[in-house]
Amino acid sequence: TNLGVPHIFLWSFGQSKGEAVVSWRTTVQTHATQPQMVLVRLVLPPSSVGGGNEQQGMALWRSRLQAELQANGFPVWHTDALRFVVEPKIVNNNIQQKVFLQQLGTPRNFPDNDDDTSTSNDSPVDNQAGAPKKTLYVSLGTWPAGSKIELSFTLRANALIDPVQAGGNDNRCPQESLVFFCAKASVRVDGSSGEAPRIYLLQV
Repeated sequence: TNLGVPHIFLWSFGQSKGEAVVSWRTTVQTHATQPQMVLVRLVLPPSSVGGGNEQQGMALWRSRLQAELQANGFPVWHTDALRFVVEPKIVNNNIQQKVFLQQLGTPRNFPDNDDDTSTSNDSPVDNQAGAPKKTLYVSLGTWPAGSKIELSFTLRANALIDPVQAGGNDNRCPQESLVFFCAKASVRVDGSSGEAPRIYLLQV
């Protein structure tokens, strides 16, 4: 929206991939005669990356959400969350698979952490938990008097489903008795509880 509140709802089913991008941009002018410190307040809305498999239609799914703040085209802050499944297979008529969450940059506060040594907080196979709203303050440092700063904030979402066997087509949705069974990858950013970015120009 024109207030900088992002919404993304992205789903991919079966042999497919999806991408979505939302962005916000503005220009900031510092005081004409004195340097100022620039502080940006960002409110990241509740978000989730996840997916799932069905026994009749399994595939390798990956869901990714990236956020980046730039000043004059240079990245000053970013976060990256990727959740994916490996080794899906049927064992004794049940789905057996592993789900992982990896984060780069400033981590979101997902309750799952697959990078630590504990197994009590690993990603569940189904209904992967999302991250609640998070408020961040990003300092851009002190700028000279009369500086012009182009600020932009971008969210990128990707949902991809690949075959388990390279070059195969087992990521398609098989049909049984008029019902389709599909793997799913999804990314959600619920901007309804978010807030527009705020910019503070502080006197030094």
